[in-house]
Amino acid sequence: MRAFTDNPSLRLAIVKLFRHGEPFDNWIEDLKRLNRVDEYADPDTVAKVVSVGRADAFLSQPLVWTPLLEKHHLQNRVRVLDVAPNTNVRAGLVLSRKRIAPEHAKLMQVSVESMREDGTLLKILQRHIGADLAARSVP
Repeated sequence: MRAFTDNPSLRLAIVKLFRHGEPFDNWIEDLKRLNRVDEYADPDTVAKVVSVGRADAFLSQPLVWTPLLEKHHLQNRVRVLDVAPNTNVRAGLVLSRKRIAPEHAKLMQVSVESMREDGTLLKILQRHIGADLAARSVP
């Protein structure tokens, strides 16, 4: 991250209003003060911007970047670096309290746990992101 910051010609593309967590949010704010961050509506647009050379890098998680690299033919044009190897990124499904009843949310939670236990979740991820990444993604 320091090397990126130290090269004033490099630009970062990010999803607008997305919070990446520590240490990324502070780093992004530093780059914003240098006018080196471009914000877009969604990850697909971010990858597209990098694919056409209007930005030099983007932040992403493996479950997101894997299909994006394939879709935008970036596999051999980018290098994926784990710039925070000691962090433990958690993800979840955020449900509207207004539109989803608590009992339905509980059913979803039980269903996902059941899929994790019986291997269904792993099989789905293997089909979409490959065996290695799927194995690392399912606890």
